[in-house]
Amino acid sequence: MSAMDIRRWDHLRTALAVFKTGSYRAAAEETGLSSMTVGRHIEALETELGAPVFVLRENRWEATDLGRQIARLAAGFGADLEIALKTNTGPALTFEPLEISTISYINMFFLASHIRRWHEVHPDSPLTIDASEQDVAVERGRLDAALRLGKPEQIGLIRQKIATSPVSLFAPHGHSPDHWIGLPGELDDLPEMRMATTHFGHPPHYRLDSYPAVAAASAESGLACILPTCIADHFPTLTPLEGERDIPVVLRELWFLFHERRKSDPAIRALKSWITQIFPDTNRCLCGRCGRPAEPANS
Repeated sequence: MSAMDIRRWDHLRTALAVFKTGSYRAAAEETGLSSMTVGRHIEALETELGAPVFVLRENRWEATDLGRQIARLAAGFGADLEIALKTNTGPALTFEPLEISTISYINMFFLASHIRRWHEVHPDSPLTIDASEQDVAVERGRLDAALRLGKPEQIGLIRQKIATSPVSLFAPHGHSPDHWIGLPGELDDLPEMRMATTHFGHPPHYRLDSYPAVAAASAESGLACILPTCIADHFPTLTPLEGERDIPVVLRELWFLFHERRKSDPAIRALKSWITQIFPDTNRCLCGRCGRPAEPANS
C-alpha cells in the first residue's frame, strides 16, 4: 500500500472520530493522536475534497453534508476500506512475526474468533496472541501491542480507546445469597471487585483466575458472581441478580496501546485495522449489543 493510501485512510479514520465525538481533543484521545494532528488530518481531507467536512457550532464540530457522507462511508466499511485500498493498489503487506498481549477473556471470546480476518488480509504474517497482560513488555518493545482494560499512563506509549466492557452481577435462577465468586485477591482494587464487595458486604468466598472460569463456576455452583455482560451472553443460565432493583454496573474501557516510536509502522497500522474491525464502536460494549451509556469507572 502506498504512503498516500495510508495517509488517506488515516484522514478518514480521524474524520470518523471527530464525527463521533464532536471534539478534536476527544478524537485525539480516541485515536491516539495529538489534537494538532487531528486538525491537520481534517484540513488535509478538506483540501483534497475541496469543501468543508466540519463546521464549528457552539463549541462542537458538526459534520456538513459532505462530512456525514464521509462518516457513513468510514463507519459502514470501517477497516475494510484499508483492505479495499490494498486490493486496488497491490498485494497486502507482509510483516515479520507480530505479538499482541491481552486479557484472557478478550482473547477467548473476541480475538480468537476473528483470526480468519487477519489471515485473509495478511496470510503470510504470523501473529501470536498472549494473555499475560505484559505492559512492561510493550513499553520496552518486547511486544508489538496490547489491549488493556483501563487507560494506561506509562510514558512512551500511544493509546487508543477501542470499546467499553460493562461488568455487573449475575447468578443462576434461584441462586444462593450467602456467597459470591470473584477474581484473585491481588485484583481486589479493580472497580468491579470493589463494587461487588460493597454490594454483598463481604469479599468473595471463591476466587478464580479469569472471567470465563468465574462464569463456569457460577453456572455450576448456583452462586452469584461478577462478570462482563458480554461474557454472560455465552452462559444462558446466568442472568442479572433476581430481586434487585438497581443492579450496579461498572464500565471498564478497553484500550489499544503500542510504543510511540512505532506510530508510523505499517505493522501496527495493520494490527489497529484488525482490532477496529472486531470492535467497531468505541462507545459500545465489546460485543456491540449489551452496553449502556454511562460514565466509565476509574481504573
